[in-house]
Amino acid sequence: MDIKVKDIIKLGIAMIFFVYLASILVIPIVLIFNLDLESIDYQTLTFIDMSISLIQCVIVVILFHDLLRDDFRAHFVPLETSRITKFLEEVIVGFVLFMVVKMLGAYISNIIAYIVGVTDLTTDNQSAIELLTGSAPAMMIISTVVLAPILEETIFRGAIRKVMKNKKVFITVSGLLFGLMHVIDSVTFYVELLVLGIVISYLLERKDKKRYYNVVLASIAIMALFAIFYYFQYGNLLLAIKGLDISELVGGITYVVAGIYLAYIYVKKDSIWLNIGIHSLNNLLSMILILFYN
Repeated sequence: MDIKVKDIIKLGIAMIFFVYLASILVIPIVLIFNLDLESIDYQTLTFIDMSISLIQCVIVVILFHDLLRDDFRAHFVPLETSRITKFLEEVIVGFVLFMVVKMLGAYISNIIAYIVGVTDLTTDNQSAIELLTGSAPAMMIISTVVLAPILEETIFRGAIRKVMKNKKVFITVSGLLFGLMHVIDSVTFYVELLVLGIVISYLLERKDKKRYYNVVLASIAIMALFAIFYYFQYGNLLLAIKGLDISELVGGITYVVAGIYLAYIYVKKDSIWLNIGIHSLNNLLSMILILFYN
């Protein structure tokens, strides 16, 4: 299996910027634009969020310009009306199916919420988006409809697919990582999931007779190694797990299901721009609903 070290490095760099860039750039942005942190409002927060998303997007586009360029050439060059029409049709069909999948995810979330006694499935991420959208809709539309789909699809689909050739492993890891990053704040967990995915995918693609045996051994070894990191990070991991917000986790199931669907579409169609189009249309609908019903 052809997995290049540079692709793993590029994925690592992209993930670092995705997770940490906000905390790194907040102070410089505040100083550059002379913002008052003591009296900061939602409109200013939206401006900061959009600025950081733009910088993240630029970095990711630079890192994976070849992926975006080659996919564009494959599906749009030569630029003809028939190609554009076909692309738009695929986006609309993919979007409609995406809505069905999201409804299924929401249904599953509601069933689990009923079983565990959770009454509010609104995640902190969703609540923040609603507040920011109401304060500065134009900036949030740019951030969520244009920047976020390019950023997230390039990382969670394009970049991860380059290092996980096994389709089932890629779809699982991509979906879980995309969904759980909306509700769980643990970089150690993200790294563990990525490492497990890369190693398992590599071992399965080798077609070795003992590949399943090796997968089990490697998985146990990786989880044992990361258990040490969890110990230093949380002390008592069981207490940390018990302390997780159940409503956030249950509400995040919809994100996981959505991520799995988008990963499946990427495997089936092999078009990062199609994924970006579906994701963008979904976010646009969400923005419209927030503006009209909140």
